[in-house]
Formats: sequence, structure tokens, C-alpha cells
Amino acid sequence: MNQKYKMLGLSLVAVAGLTAFGVKTASANTVGTDVSTLLPAVQYKSHVQNIGWGKSFLSNGTISGTTGKKLRTEALQIKVTNSAITGGITYSAHVQNKGWMPYVSNGATAGTTGKKLRVEAIKVKLTGDLANYYDVYYSAHVQNKGWMPSVSNGAVAGTTGKKLRVEAVKVQLVPKNNVSNPALTKYFNSEVSQELGTTAGLIAALNNSTINDALANLSDSNKATIKEAANNMFSEVKFTTSAGKVTKVSVKLNQGVYDPFRTKLVTMLADKGVSESVVQDAIDKALTFTKYTVSDELINATKTEGITLNSGQISLDKLN
Repeated sequence: MNQKYKMLGLSLVAVAGLTAFGVKTASANTVGTDVSTLLPAVQYKSHVQNIGWGKSFLSNGTISGTTGKKLRTEALQIKVTNSAITGGITYSAHVQNKGWMPYVSNGATAGTTGKKLRVEAIKVKLTGDLANYYDVYYSAHVQNKGWMPSVSNGAVAGTTGKKLRVEAVKVQLVPKNNVSNPALTKYFNSEVSQELGTTAGLIAALNNSTINDALANLSDSNKATIKEAANNMFSEVKFTTSAGKVTKVSVKLNQGVYDPFRTKLVTMLADKGVSESVVQDAIDKALTFTKYTVSDELINATKTEGITLNSGQISLDKLN
């Protein structure tokens, strides 16, 4: 990222309410938590014939198991990590000579070990609030068939009644289409709130020498007004998805909060002798920097879910 964008973004890239959606680094002087830790990730591993359990959990669409080696999957463990949303994951295996086994959850073993029995199919679904905001997609690599089409949310991946082994699986979480993500919305409002209430944050955001002196003497009551508005500056963060893939992320300002907030800021600074045009020019420049910063940082953050984004897929509503 261009350094000037990064500096503005991580200190507070806009009094208008958009701080950087920052992937925090050890050297960054920032407030809050790495935004990527609010995005849930699915992790899973397979118990495979002649191999046993995989050495570590895999995640977000990585292949677990083997292909081309004619080895059966005998059991699976699946869990969700990093979730700021309540809920979990539950799953069942259809096992040779046993049929569908009871559902297990959150890292427990589905299937069998030490019995030389093949898994023939799986079903996976989310629970709690997590199921309201995400879909779980999964696919099975099946004997004599290869990779089967991906299915989601409790559908059957694999085969039953055909005596065919599952050899590998892939599992991925995908945000639900056009549903606001409460964890991200809450995070960004919290981040803005923490930074907007400081004189240093306001100065860094507007980055205008004419405004600096006025801000340095801003009253505590005015600071409190700004901080309160920042608590609800974002109305939503939504993902647009198609066929199990994210095609766009939309970040929306709460205009009912932002518009009065901007007016109040102009009034505050007018009392200090700063013209409205100077304030508006500073805000416009900050928003321009924000658009670059948000794009770069959201791209980095969504990688934790195995989502591939480019800047053209990120929309900042009311700022485009």
C-alpha cells in the first residue's frame, strides 16, 4: 500500500467515519484488533487409510485427504475459528456398513478409526447466529468419480448405496448474499469511535494546517459529540455472493448519522474561524484516501476466509 494512504488510514482516514479496515501489524500505532480475526474460518482434517490423522487442520477450501492414491477417508473433524458471531458447525458421515452416523460438532470425530471402514458421504451445516450470516460449502472427491459438485448447508456430498469411498474433501465458509455482517459493522463503528474522540485523531484525519489549531482547542463537549456520532457511523457491511463465491463487498455509511455529524463539525470549526469550504475540502481529501485504504485492507482481511477480492469488487456506498 502507498505509505501516505497507510498512514492516514491507520490513524483515522476520515472524520466522515471511515477508518481503515486495517489488518494490524506489530509496528502500526492503531486501536483495536486485527479485523481479520472477526471473520470466521472453517478448519478440518481427515483420518485416511494407512496414514491416520493429518498433522494439522487445513482451512478454507484446501484439500484434506488424498486423490489418485485409492485411499479411503475414514473420519473427519471440522471446527470454526476466529468467529465473533455465536454459533458453530455440525456434521455427519455416512459410513460403510453403518449408514448415517449421528451429527457431531465443533472438532469432534465423525466416522470411525481403526475399523477400516470408508466414509461414503458427508453432511455439514452451521448452527446459531453463524448460520444466519454464512453458508458452508463442501465437496467430496469420490472413488471412480473424482470431485463431485459443491453442495451447502446440510446437503449430501458423496454417494450412498454405491459402496464408493470418499478420498478427499474441501470445506469453505461463504458470507450469505446481501446480508449485513454484524461483527464487521460493530467492529468498524468501535474503531471509529475510539479514534474520533481524540484531538490527534481528528488532526490526522483532516490533515489540514488551517484546521489543526482549531482542533487543538476543541472543547470536551464537542469531542464527546463527535465520539457519540462515530458509534453508529456505519450502517452495514454486506457481501454479494454468487455460486458460493464473493463477488462484491459493500460498505455503507449511516447517512442519518454522518450528515448531522458533518454539519455539526462545520459549525464547531466555524466558531473557530474556519470556513465551511476548508472543512469540506479536507473531508473530501480524507475520503479519497479512505477509498484506497479500505480496498487494500479489506482485500487483505478477506484472505482469511479464502476469498479473493480486487479493488473493483469493493464498494463504499455514498463515497463513490
